[in-house]
Amino acid sequence: MNFIKHTWPGLSWALLIFILSTVSPATLHLPSFWDLFSLDKAAHATCYAILVFLLSSGFRKQTQLKFALLHAAGSATVFAIIYGGLIELYQGYILTDRTADWVDFIANCMGIYIGMQIFIKWGLQNKFA
Repeated sequence: MNFIKHTWPGLSWALLIFILSTVSPATLHLPSFWDLFSLDKAAHATCYAILVFLLSSGFRKQTQLKFALLHAAGSATVFAIIYGGLIELYQGYILTDRTADWVDFIANCMGIYIGMQIFIKWGLQNKFA
């Protein structure tokens, strides 16, 4: 029960990402590296940065380990990378009107990294280390 109590914001955000990834209309084009600089990719990065920050905050409240801040950020990062990859596979192989996009996955990972760095910096400034 403590797990849900502390991680519901992150889990709720993950559910929102799943819903948006399922119902958004697809655009059919071949992705390129330059797509990383589009508004869509900025939205991907922002969503995953928020996901990692929320999950890290929840995971941090779950443990009393000596390096809890880094443990929480690491756990949230691994979860978010796997989750983002599974979402892309879901879009590519399960949904008929969507495609898997490796540029989306890279944008997700960029957001994950940014969210992790913000959480660690915030945690250190607030003496949560």
